Amino acid sequence: MKIAIAGATGMIGSCLTEKLRDNGHSLLLFTRKPNPPLGLDDQPEISWVRADLDREVPSGALDGIDALVNLAGTRIRGGRWSRSHKKDIYNSRINITRNLVRAMRQIGSPPGVFVSASATGFYGDRGNEILTEDSGSGEGFLAGVTNDWEAEARQAEAIGARVVLLRSAPVLCARDGAIPEIIKSFKMGFGGALGPGTQWMPWIHIEDEALLIAWALENHLVRGALNASSPDPRTNHDFMGAIAENLGKHLLMNVPSAVLKLALGEMAREMLLSSQRVMPEKALNSGYTFKFSTLEQALRDLL
Repeated sequence: MKIAIAGATGMIGSCLTEKLRDNGHSLLLFTRKPNPPLGLDDQPEISWVRADLDREVPSGALDGIDALVNLAGTRIRGGRWSRSHKKDIYNSRINITRNLVRAMRQIGSPPGVFVSASATGFYGDRGNEILTEDSGSGEGFLAGVTNDWEAEARQAEAIGARVVLLRSAPVLCARDGAIPEIIKSFKMGFGGALGPGTQWMPWIHIEDEALLIAWALENHLVRGALNASSPDPRTNHDFMGAIAENLGKHLLMNVPSAVLKLALGEMAREMLLSSQRVMPEKALNSGYTFKFSTLEQALRDLL
């Protein structure tokens, strides 16, 4: 297949590019960067389009593609959410998705499948409730963003595309995301569970994130919401304890919720203290086999 990827140079996009290239697919990668990453600019199966998709998709850029993957959007993590940062989080996702769907409408033969990123933030803070793709939306800023984000992606169904809404859990990667931050906290002597520690944490290994996207592109029966989350969600206390054990460290006292809220505000409430016991019911029932199905397997690989 010829597959276009928006957000190709991010953590997930970089891993996905490698997997799809190794599987023999031809790739069209969108980037805001002036030059493609070294090592990918001289490969005949990979072409590049420099574009700010938040503003527009270059005319004709999607001509001839069989599939489109949308992973683009401003990073959510990174400290307290200011009003302007929240606006960027929302607008980047909505505008890019809207522009991609508009560009698909304008070509004679639109791609047959559109995999568009979403997030487990869709479910909000749900305590011990087991959350599957059939569970409804929760409340809060991230739930509102993902609701609108998915609604924009679903517009591609009207032009005949099979739309997959990838509700990704936090992705575990050795070089980016939460894992390097947690390792740093343990090395500095501050490693402990967050808040009560009883809140459920969904997660997925970077390899499974990329492999699941590749699987969804090729599995014609998969459509609609798809939880990109391991079948082994853990409480925050268990999650941090497993990391401590792998690092040969002791799990220290919990970081009080009040301290997190004071330091990080709304971001702490929605990302660090909310509880989401997410299960990948659709992936498991449709035949996907996780490479890293338990947290212990994932941490042994990453740490």
